[in-house]
Amino acid sequence: MHGTAAILVLTATLSGCDSAIPGGAIAGEIDVRKLDVGTYPTEPLDLRYTYNPTLSTGQSLATMRLADRVVTGQEIDPRFTWGKGAIPVSGDTSASQLVQGANGPVLKEIAKPDGMMYGVAVSTSDMKPGEYGRLPPNAATATVVVMQFPNDTAADRAAGEIEAADLAAAPGQNHLDLPDDPRAHAHWNPNDSIAVSTLARGSYVVTLILGNIRDSGGPAAVLHKTYAAQIPLLDALRPLSTEEILRLPYDSDGLLDRTLNTDAWGDPSFENQATMALRGFLHRVDDQDRYRKILTEAGMDRAALTQDASYHTSMVIRTRDEQAARALTARIVQAQDSVPADPPIGPPYSACAENKNADFTHKRFRCAVGYRRYVATVDGDQLRDTQQRADAQYALLANSL
Repeated sequence: MHGTAAILVLTATLSGCDSAIPGGAIAGEIDVRKLDVGTYPTEPLDLRYTYNPTLSTGQSLATMRLADRVVTGQEIDPRFTWGKGAIPVSGDTSASQLVQGANGPVLKEIAKPDGMMYGVAVSTSDMKPGEYGRLPPNAATATVVVMQFPNDTAADRAAGEIEAADLAAAPGQNHLDLPDDPRAHAHWNPNDSIAVSTLARGSYVVTLILGNIRDSGGPAAVLHKTYAAQIPLLDALRPLSTEEILRLPYDSDGLLDRTLNTDAWGDPSFENQATMALRGFLHRVDDQDRYRKILTEAGMDRAALTQDASYHTSMVIRTRDEQAARALTARIVQAQDSVPADPPIGPPYSACAENKNADFTHKRFRCAVGYRRYVATVDGDQLRDTQQRADAQYALLANSL
C-alpha cells in the first residue's frame, strides 16, 4: 500500500511541472512550448548532427585553440582598441584582407613554407575601420600571424624563408635591429612606415606586421612589446602532432550543441562554427575595448558561434553566474550605432537593438536572451524573424540544460 501511494505522489509531481515532457516547464521557468519559434529548431545540435573527424576539421579545431593564445591589440599596446578581423592561415590563405588598408598591401600572401600545419592571423588598429574594413590613412595597425610547424628545425627554416620571401617581394627594405629579440628577423620601409618581423619559437613561427608606427622609439619598441606579450602565451601552448590534431575534442563544453543552428551542419570551421575563450572572441569583433570590458565584468569563460550562408550569426556565451548573465543580456546588444528595438515577449530576460549601419554582412536587428549563466545572441534582417530566432534560442537552452 505504501509503495502504491508513493508512485501516485511521484506521478502527480511529475505531471504538475511537465518535467517528463521534452520542452515542458520546470518550476519557476516558462513553458518554452508556448514560445513563437517559427520554423526554427529547439533541439540540441547533437540530435541532428554527428561529428566525423578529418584532418581538415581537426586543423580548424587546432586553429581555434591557437587563436585563444594569440595576443589582442590592447595586450600589445593600449592604443590598439579596434579589431580588423581574424582568419585561419592555410595553404591558400590570403592575408591581404587583414594587412592592407590605407597603408597599401603588405605581404599580399603570407609566405607559407612547406610543412606548415595550421595557423591564424589577427589584426588590430588604433582607429575604427570604416566601410569594408578600410582604415583612415593615418591609422596605426598591428597584425600578428602565428603558425605551427612539425618541429623546431622546420620552424627555424620557415622563419628564414618567410624573411627572404618578403625581402624579395619588396626590395629596398632597411634592416631593423631588435636587441631584446636577437633571433628575430626584422626589416622596415621608412617611406611607408611598414615594419615586418619573424621569429621562430619552438615549433611556432610568429610574423608581426606593423603599420604607421610613428613613436619616438620607432617600430622596434612595439615589435619587442608584441613579442614580450606573445611568446609566453605560446610557451604555455603545447604543439600538436598530426595524430593529436585528428583527436582534438569537438565542442567539449557543449556550447555549439546549445547554439541555434538552422542548417544542422556542425563541421568545425574557424569562421562559421567555432568555440573560443575571451581572446578568441575579441579577435572576431571590431570594438574590442567595449567587448573586453563587458565580457570581463560578466566573467565569460567560453563562447560558441554559428554562422549560416546568409550571414545569420548565433552566439552562446557562458558567464560567471545567472546574475552576470542577466546584466550582460541587456548590455551586449547595445552598440554605438544601434537603437533599442522591441524584444521577444516570452523569455524573461531579453533585449533587442536595431543597427542603423546594417549591410550585407551585418544584420539590421540583434536580440539577446539570458538563461541561467548563459547569454545567447541572434540576428536577422526583420525584427519578427529575429524575435523568433531569439525564442528558439531560449527554448534550445532550456531544452539542453
